[in-house]
Amino acid sequence: MEAQIFFLQASQQALCNKITSLLRKYVYEDIQVNRLAISNLNPVRGGDVPQQQIARAYLNLLKSTMVKVGDFQIGVEDPSGDYWYMGYGGKFYLKLSRQLMTSVFPAVAVMDRMVMLPRGIHKAFDSPSGFSFFPKPLDLQGVLLVDFDDQRAIREGVEQVAAQMKTEVAKLCRQYMSVNTLPRPDFDDLAKLLNIDRNYFEQYQDEIFVRSVKLTPKIVSGPAPRAQRSQVVVEIQNESEDELGVVCVQVKAPSDALTAPVVEYLDFSAGKEQTQKIQFEICPRAPRHCPLAILFMPSDSSQTYTPFPIPLTLDVVEK
Repeated sequence: MEAQIFFLQASQQALCNKITSLLRKYVYEDIQVNRLAISNLNPVRGGDVPQQQIARAYLNLLKSTMVKVGDFQIGVEDPSGDYWYMGYGGKFYLKLSRQLMTSVFPAVAVMDRMVMLPRGIHKAFDSPSGFSFFPKPLDLQGVLLVDFDDQRAIREGVEQVAAQMKTEVAKLCRQYMSVNTLPRPDFDDLAKLLNIDRNYFEQYQDEIFVRSVKLTPKIVSGPAPRAQRSQVVVEIQNESEDELGVVCVQVKAPSDALTAPVVEYLDFSAGKEQTQKIQFEICPRAPRHCPLAILFMPSDSSQTYTPFPIPLTLDVVEK
């Protein structure tokens, strides 16, 4: 797992060290932190290629966090009072004076995503008419705005980022296990897919890999006649320890018996019935038995996952 800290070389070295320490304490102890010092932003005249690359990397990450009306570039004031581009292209040109550099830096990115910016960034730029933007919130693939002059705010901000990272990684892991019908995670495979150290999954597995959905389906409608359309009723008992909320239930059967999967949404929130039923029509063609597969898909907000489809067998009789 990697992080980047963009900071002002002349005045924010100690602050960069503090953020690095907090990232290793709360996000991941072995996180690789790349410290990207901003000494001057003069990509037009200067031959300082590393500074140009840092400036462009910062601008690209910043843009990805913004809800904006159009693309933009930033002009940064140099010691002589002139402005030079940070990056190139963009319909709008935003000016940043040297006095307001601390309203833009430091900035923190984790896993190639900007996650922390100074609280006053929205006041830093001299924006042209017709342009407006604001950062998306952290839980919507955006950022947390932090008062970097407040040590407590910095610590709480890193803690919040760490919690959000675990939440997002957990969702990806549950999706991975569901798609691959795995009852247990494969740490090596996940590490490669998500570009995250295997040790991260081991360190936080109790928080990331939560209990699976425990819903027990059974057919309560009796046998179905062969080659005739009839109603099937499936009763679903919720035995999960966690509150599930709304669950999407999908029923599949051979295509000659059920032309398309049946999809229904059941609400297992607190206070709702914990035993519910779904019913659908089926026309089994094969004698004796018709196989069904029941898949439960909790909502994205649920902290549980469903590892694999549950098989059921519908008895088929001759009429």
